[in-house]
Amino acid sequence: VNEIYASKLGDAKNWYSFEGVSTDSYIASIGVDGVFTGAVTYEGDPFFFKEDSVIRIYGTRPSDFTVVTDNIRGIENGSSRSAVIVDDTLYYKTHNGIVAYNGGMPYNIDEALGNEMYRNAVAGSRGGNYYVSMENRNGEYELFVYDTSSKEWYREDNTKVSAFCRSGNELYMLIENDDEAQIYSVGGEGDTEGEKSIFWCLESQDMDYYLAGRKAATKLEIKLKMSEGAYFKAEVCY
Repeated sequence: VNEIYASKLGDAKNWYSFEGVSTDSYIASIGVDGVFTGAVTYEGDPFFFKEDSVIRIYGTRPSDFTVVTDNIRGIENGSSRSAVIVDDTLYYKTHNGIVAYNGGMPYNIDEALGNEMYRNAVAGSRGGNYYVSMENRNGEYELFVYDTSSKEWYREDNTKVSAFCRSGNELYMLIENDDEAQIYSVGGEGDTEGEKSIFWCLESQDMDYYLAGRKAATKLEIKLKMSEGAYFKAEVCY
């Protein structure tokens, strides 16, 4: 059924109340083909997505509801949980990458992830960061974090996240393995049992002789702020 429904105000199970008042139910037929792939409330309005369109409903009561359809990239089928708002910007997974949306044209933000084709994205947000777990073409999952302030991507690990949920300033992620499910506190402030030590690495780009004037790097300075008991190892590959 290619329609959007709104229940009667104050009665969430009543979809067919039409009395000509402001609390009426609402039904709208959508003239765009394809299945619905996601929904989110953004800027106070409900948004519905198909892979190649974004549908927004304006208005404060059924009598003045207006449906506006934009033929732009919507949420990829299977990535309905990728739609997350971070600092007034909506981020979600399309069929050709992760985009940022401010009400106009969505634009890609995932150039740093290369040419890998991901799918089945699940996302959450905490402290200006966009967390997203996606499946690559080999069927393996990867967990990434996008810092919206610095515009940088970080690869965490191969965690397959079933769902994210934010409570207050903390973000939780649900990880399901076979018959077992665990909830982790992303920021470490929640009451869950997580890892005691975190191992991570940072890899620079290649520094070769293709720089102007055949210049080469002779020194690399690294500045770190580390906790007591932590250690750091630097490696160079020639």
